[in-house]
Amino acid sequence: MTPAEAAAALGYPAGHTRRASVRAEAVLRGRRARPYLAAVAKALHARGWTTTSTPPDVQYPRTTCASPPSP
Repeated sequence: MTPAEAAAALGYPAGHTRRASVRAEAVLRGRRARPYLAAVAKALHARGWTTTSTPPDVQYPRTTCASPPSP
């Protein structure tokens, strides 16, 4: 899904598509970074840099998407 398609799927009016596209790009970038961050967390845990018994979970906040503006 492209950022423009994501903006349309979120219901943004045409005038707000640029702002929605920028936000969608940021969300997609964050989602692509998740596997890398999980690997870093696992490596840090393997080196003893955490205090938990298992590697920490990498969380992606699902509430980061802005809702469509009211008409």
